[in-house]
Order: sequence, then structure tokens, then C-alpha cells
Amino acid sequence: MSLQHPHRMPCLVFANERGEIQDFPELEMAGRSGSWFLRPELTDLIPLPEGSELFVLPHRNPIGIDKETGDPVLLDTNPSDPNSGIQAVAAFMAPAHTAIFSAAFEKRSPDIDPLPLFAYTAVGWLDDRFWVCGFRSDEDIRQDSA
Repeated sequence: MSLQHPHRMPCLVFANERGEIQDFPELEMAGRSGSWFLRPELTDLIPLPEGSELFVLPHRNPIGIDKETGDPVLLDTNPSDPNSGIQAVAAFMAPAHTAIFSAAFEKRSPDIDPLPLFAYTAVGWLDDRFWVCGFRSDEDIRQDSA
């Protein structure tokens, strides 16, 4: 199997209050490991596998990476339309894939409901496609979407 990785870091994606996903090229995508927010390596990224889904994470603000400093940056207002709200976005990868980093977000308040138990993988946008922090962990073709 040949591995495909992006040639540069994908940008942050977020959703408005209607769930419409858009990219924000001013910030790079970020991943989360425990309580750490970080810039993934290009080799950590693969195209969003066929059969995967994107999720909007309500009441959670996205975190991206500053291109110059490499520091995490909280995006708490929709830069395209400050009145249309903002929500973090994550990917649920298709079977046979394993996440390396989770989606980077911050809860708007500590008392919001927990998310359902899914693998919320970090996702970004580059070259007209979504990229995720993960790898194919099971080569069996029975895992492929029909």
C-alpha cells in the first residue's frame, strides 16, 4: 500500500451554527493528545478515508496552530461571519483506521454535556480534500466501504 501525505500542513476547519463546514487558512490544523495541543507531522496525516464521517462538536470552539509561532490558538468567533456562531469539527474514520491525534477544541463552559463515545479525530483541509491524523491499521479488504 502506498502512503499519501500532504505536501504542507492542512488548515483548520470549523462549522457555523448551521453545521456548514469551512476552512480557515490563517491557522493550521491542530491535534490533541491528552491536554496538549500540537501541530501534527505531515507523516501523521492521510486523506480522509472513504466511508468516514465528519462531526460538528457543539458548544466546543476549535483550536488551530499559528503558522509563525507554532502555538495553539483558540478560535472563539466565526471569522467569516461573527454572528453565525462557531463549532469545532472532527472526523470519525472508517473501520480499519486508527487515530493518532484527537480533534483540538475547548469547551465553552465546564458544565456542557459530554460527547457520545466516538473517536473524534483531528481533521484539516488542503488541496480540495480533508486530511486526518491517522493511519490504516488493518489491511483486510473486508474493512473497506462498499
